[in-house]
Amino acid sequence: MFLSLFISAVVPNKKVLKFSIPLFVTVFLMVLLFLILYTGKKLNFVSFAIANLGLVISCVIYYYQLFQDTPKISLLKEPSFWVITGIFLCMSASIPISALYGYLRNENNIKPENGKNIFAITLFANGAFHLFLIKAYLCSIPPQKA
Repeated sequence: MFLSLFISAVVPNKKVLKFSIPLFVTVFLMVLLFLILYTGKKLNFVSFAIANLGLVISCVIYYYQLFQDTPKISLLKEPSFWVITGIFLCMSASIPISALYGYLRNENNIKPENGKNIFAITLFANGAFHLFLIKAYLCSIPPQKA
């Protein structure tokens, strides 16, 4: 929820919020539905996949609005651009793995050592996301004069 609210707050054109608010509510209700219906003791990765898909769609809306008009600012110095790029890359990498978690955990379908390597992709994606957050933080600090 926090990341989707952040994305909607930094969208250049506020007219697009009429699309992002129904998207946010729909994704939130779907995640809530899967969390309520899931009665297993393990984590519900389907709800993760749905939430990540909602974030990726929000990022695409941001990119579409951003590149619709020629940016008047330097994107390399814009912290929100780096945060949303990190969200996009991290969530895009983890959607297929989260969606196929049940299939991949079945030992008949894939060897356990290969499954661990596949799940390491999500850890790498989260690490890359945090590197993008560090880059955004460094962009937000004003340069000090010597």
